[in-house]
Amino acid sequence: MHFAKTVLMTAIIAATANFSVQAAEEAKSPFTFSSNVGFTNNYIYRGISQTDKKMALQGGFDIAHEKGFSLGVWGSSVKFLEPNTVAESDRAHVEVDIYGGYTGKIRDDLNYTVGFIHYAYPNSGKDLNYAFTEGNVGLNYTYKDLDLGVKYSYSPEFFGKVGKASYYELNAGYKLPHDFSLVAHVARQQFHNNELAKSYTDYLLGVNYALPQNFTVSLQYVNTSLKDNEWAKSQFVAMVKKTF
Repeated sequence: MHFAKTVLMTAIIAATANFSVQAAEEAKSPFTFSSNVGFTNNYIYRGISQTDKKMALQGGFDIAHEKGFSLGVWGSSVKFLEPNTVAESDRAHVEVDIYGGYTGKIRDDLNYTVGFIHYAYPNSGKDLNYAFTEGNVGLNYTYKDLDLGVKYSYSPEFFGKVGKASYYELNAGYKLPHDFSLVAHVARQQFHNNELAKSYTDYLLGVNYALPQNFTVSLQYVNTSLKDNEWAKSQFVAMVKKTF
């Protein structure tokens, strides 16, 4: 009798555990969370160094919903060549980006994106007008190991309060054997008032290598059409990033 009770209790416990696992799987959260931290010898934004060609520490956090919505925050150390008239207490030392959007599927190999991004520079002088916001739309196509994307971004008041600005970009990625991949990018930064800022084109060609434990190492060559800007001349950029 005691043995029968033991067997019965064991069966009940096993069934309960089974049910609990099944219920947990069914109640799985529709949200996906991820974070990353990275290090680079030179933080480049649209072909221009944001750190006076010096090192930067970077990191971010993202949340995505299974329906296609996403939200994230990303930060990096920065070092602008600000004039001596800018007090040390007003200078930018950190960039914080807050972004979000929606990704929708047109078909299995084609999707679109709609989003926004706000660039903030905490503790920098308000009269410097560094902070700005952009809206963006994109289209992405995948064929086997090739990824192609086009994207358009628009800001009604760009960095430094230079007025309206548009950014047109074409991106490509190709997976290679042994965890290598190639990336390429060409884009046009268009300022609607060229008296306040000069429009230009930027280029990027790089290779990525995926390491164990979600580490990625990248090497990129970056250049722009700007010839009179020391920060925008041809540069090699190395990065290491860990994703959690």
